[in-house]
Amino acid sequence: MSEKREPFQLRPERIGAAPDGLQGGSVLLGSTLAPEPRDGHGPAIQRILNGEAAEFIMMTYAPGQVLSDHLAAHPITIQCLEGELLLTVGETSYELVPGRVAHVKAMEVHRVECPADAPARNVLLLTMLTAGAQH
Repeated sequence: MSEKREPFQLRPERIGAAPDGLQGGSVLLGSTLAPEPRDGHGPAIQRILNGEAAEFIMMTYAPGQVLSDHLAAHPITIQCLEGELLLTVGETSYELVPGRVAHVKAMEVHRVECPADAPARNVLLLTMLTAGAQH
């Protein structure tokens, strides 16, 4: 019998600081701000902007990388900026390609995978909707 693992919880403070010059100001966000892909199982993750009511986080996946089952402490949107990814929420999977945006409720189990045959660089913009939250 296999042991059931509980999803980990993703909170804004666990992501790290935004780069200098992007702290709370007005800025145009694009995939050029995303981190370079990294080796290993999971994506490269970089907070891009700590806004007044939202945290903007970019993740860059190499083919085959996975961000396993987890929970977000706040409602989120996930937008594919480059490449292709697969978002699974509960038992339902969605193909994410540039131009598609998904919304996931707070504390809902989800995962993001990059197909093995995807391009070398696959970027998503995660917006954690933190309005009213205490940091």
